[in-house]
Amino acid sequence: MHYYNLLLLSVLSYIVCAQANLTTDLGSFLNTKTLVTVQQSQETDIPANNAASWTSSIFLDDSLGSTVDFLEELYVQNQTFLLDLRLPDGKAIDILMTLQDKVDLFWLKAIVLMPTQTDWTTLKLRLDSQLYFYDASNPKFTTLHEVYAIKGGPPMQRHIGNWKANEALDVFEPRFWQRRSNLQETEIINGLRPFSLISQLKLDEDGNVLNYTGIFADTMDRMAKKLNFTHTKVRSRDGRWGNLESDGKTWNGLVRMLMDGEIDVSSGGHTQTLIRDTVVDFSVPLFQEDMTLMGFRTKGTTNQFWVYLDIFPIESWAAGVAFLTFIALGYYTLFRDRLDDHYPLFDSFAWIFYLIIQMGADPPMAQQSKIYSTRILLMTANFFAYLVFMYYTCDLTARMTSRPPPSPIR
Repeated sequence: MHYYNLLLLSVLSYIVCAQANLTTDLGSFLNTKTLVTVQQSQETDIPANNAASWTSSIFLDDSLGSTVDFLEELYVQNQTFLLDLRLPDGKAIDILMTLQDKVDLFWLKAIVLMPTQTDWTTLKLRLDSQLYFYDASNPKFTTLHEVYAIKGGPPMQRHIGNWKANEALDVFEPRFWQRRSNLQETEIINGLRPFSLISQLKLDEDGNVLNYTGIFADTMDRMAKKLNFTHTKVRSRDGRWGNLESDGKTWNGLVRMLMDGEIDVSSGGHTQTLIRDTVVDFSVPLFQEDMTLMGFRTKGTTNQFWVYLDIFPIESWAAGVAFLTFIALGYYTLFRDRLDDHYPLFDSFAWIFYLIIQMGADPPMAQQSKIYSTRILLMTANFFAYLVFMYYTCDLTARMTSRPPPSPIR
C-alpha cells in the first residue's frame, strides 16, 4: 500500500487544496511545496484544482504500522515534504516515536497538534530538527511552536509565531538559525591539532590542552560568546587529522573522534576531501591555502615590454601605422601653407596620437574648413582611431578577465 502512496506523492505534486490553512502557510514559509496529510477520514480538505494554492494532499489511514512504513519509504527515496499529522492526541506522537527507531527525525518536517501528554519529551531531536506544534485552543488565533534539542538534550518548545484565518502566518523571527542562536551555555567539545602558526596549542605536563591561539581560536571564542556556549579543548588522540586506514574502512584522528562522538566539532586546518565528506560535515571555509608547484629556471629574468601589443598581429599594426601616417602627411600637405603660423610636421603626428588615446584634439582649421576633402579626411582619421582604441581596449579587458593578466617582466 505504501508503494502506491509513494507513487501518488510524485504524480499529485500539482494537485492543490481548496482552502488555505496553517499547514499550507507553514509550507510556504519553509519553502516546501508538497504536503502529506495523515488523518482518520477524507471528509475534510478534499483535494481540488485551485490555482491559488500550491499543495498536494495524500490521505492515509491512521494505522501506525502502514503510516510508519510509508514515511520510511519516503526517507529512503529522499523525498522532501511537509507532514501534517491530523490525529488525536497521542497517535501522532506514537507515529513519531516509532519512526525515530528507523530513521533520523531531523530529516522530517512535520506539524502536529499540541500534545497534552509528556511522551513527546523523549523524542530524539537535534538543533536542526523541524518539528512544529500548533495550539488552536484560542478562538482568536492559533499559536505555532517549534521543538528541537541542543546536543542530544531534552526537547525544547518555543513559541515562534501566530496564525489567523484571514491573515498570513506571522513568525516573530523568520531566520531559522537566529531563532536558535542561544545554546544556553551548552558544553561543546572541540578537537584540536597543531597547524603551523595558524593554530598553536599550549599543553600541560600531562598533554592536556590548556589553551590554543590563532585564527580558529579567535573564531571559536567569538562564536561561543555570540551563541552562548562553552567549549572544552581536547587534542587528537593519535595526533592525526583523520584518514582511512589501510583496510579502507577504519578512520583515525579527529575524524574518528567525531564519528565516535568523543568531540562535537574540530576547528583547525582540515582539508575538505570527497571521502571525508561522506562521514563528517564541513562548515564554510574560514581559511584557504593554495598549493603550487615550483621548478628550477635555467634562464634569468627577461623583459617582454611588447606583451600588450600581442593583441594585434604585426601585419595589423603595420597597416594601422601606415594608414595613420598617410593621414598625418596628407593633412600636413594640405595646410602647411594655409595657416598664418607655419604648421610643423610634428603637429600632424601629435594630432594622430591624440586621436588614438581619445584626447579629442582637433587640428588647426578643422572647424573652419569648408572643403569636403578635408572634412572626409578628418572624419576618416577620427573613425579609424576610434575603432583601434575600442577594439584594443575590449580585447585587452577580455583577456585580463578570462586569464591571468600578462606581465611585461618575467
